[in-house]
Amino acid sequence: MENEPVLSAIEARTLGCLMEKELATPEHYPLSLSSLVAACCQKSNRAPVMELETSVVEKALGILRREKKWATLVHEAGARVPKFRHEMAELFELTPVERAVLAELLLRGPQTVAELRNRVPRMVATLGEGQVEQALVVLKEVRGVRMVVELPKAPGRRELRFAEVLCGAGTEEPSSKKAVVVDAPVSSEEKRIEALESRVGELESELASVREAFEAFKASFE
Repeated sequence: MENEPVLSAIEARTLGCLMEKELATPEHYPLSLSSLVAACCQKSNRAPVMELETSVVEKALGILRREKKWATLVHEAGARVPKFRHEMAELFELTPVERAVLAELLLRGPQTVAELRNRVPRMVATLGEGQVEQALVVLKEVRGVRMVVELPKAPGRRELRFAEVLCGAGTEEPSSKKAVVVDAPVSSEEKRIEALESRVGELESELASVREAFEAFKASFE
């Protein structure tokens, strides 16, 4: 079993975005480099928010493609620019729910089962009873690779939290003496905000695709 982090934070963000967009906006997937950069820098559904240069994302993609073999370059018929996709489903035989759970943890850090149940449906519309919990069990080790761990219960928390360990982020949750945080049921207002944030993320990705198509259209007349 692999115990050391295998991805940098930027590589993890890049992979998480590819996995997210495959499920959340399949009509815009695979992603061009510009769309992927927009997804990595997206302000909604991200913690932390990152401001990444194209060259930085391109370097992360290179590592994911050539070293890890977890992403690949796609040449679509009629497309003017190359596009990219992840290979996690094929390499690790992950189901859509398992991919959605892993993507959420890669993009937002440690979360409770309740938080994942609330957020995964933006990528997997039909979520069965207990599917999130089962996905977390599967992701603890897939083909010798540790992907998710259960964090020790922090003081003041009623619910356990889970974290991805592909980049080692969030594997330890620091305790705080200044404040006690207690997990509460997700309110309807929080659900509404989650839905709005998800829609904003989709629109940002769509805008990047439109800009790219427009640039290609202009280039055809030059």
